[in-house]
Amino acid sequence: MPKLLKSNGLRDRVWGVSESVEHPEGGRVWVRPPESNEIRDLHRLLHTEISPQAGTLETMTRVFAHNRDCFWLIEHRAPQSESPKIIGFYAFLPLTAEGHAALRAHTLDTADPPLSALAPFGDAPAAVYIWAILARRLTRRLDPVISRAMGWRYAGAPLYARVTTADGLKSGVGAGSASVSGETKIGMGSLIRVPTSGGALS
Repeated sequence: MPKLLKSNGLRDRVWGVSESVEHPEGGRVWVRPPESNEIRDLHRLLHTEISPQAGTLETMTRVFAHNRDCFWLIEHRAPQSESPKIIGFYAFLPLTAEGHAALRAHTLDTADPPLSALAPFGDAPAAVYIWAILARRLTRRLDPVISRAMGWRYAGAPLYARVTTADGLKSGVGAGSASVSGETKIGMGSLIRVPTSGGALS
């Protein structure tokens, strides 16, 4: 889970090659906003790398048209390669106050969210739900990168996620996340609030 929404040192929104970091296997890696015609590629990655039961292309397209900050591509340029390759992405739901309340009440359909629950592009959200992350071995490196890309508008917003993998469960508990339902033990499927002061959940 990125240490998203920290206000310390945030500048104007910046992304791309100028904000790249080293990839563990060599080369450079960075984030950038997708073009509308690349949402299909993100949907394909979502279904092949995360879950074939994940959200539909129609939902992703609709959400992106409402707020393009919902998706960020991760690109990698390998050593001796001239062209970067899309290797992952971040997907967020920036929530309105209504959406935030529905999330905490467990009534928000996060698989197919109504646009009324999502802050439009340019508005500061009341909270952010981490929809999906595909960033193997990169989340810690990209923590500051995605924060700079999203910028001050998102600084300080509460950050939420749902535990869906064993690795996510281990990382989420280790990061000191708290169950929204007040469960004494976080488990698979738990909705958690993620501390933005540290930790990672993948």
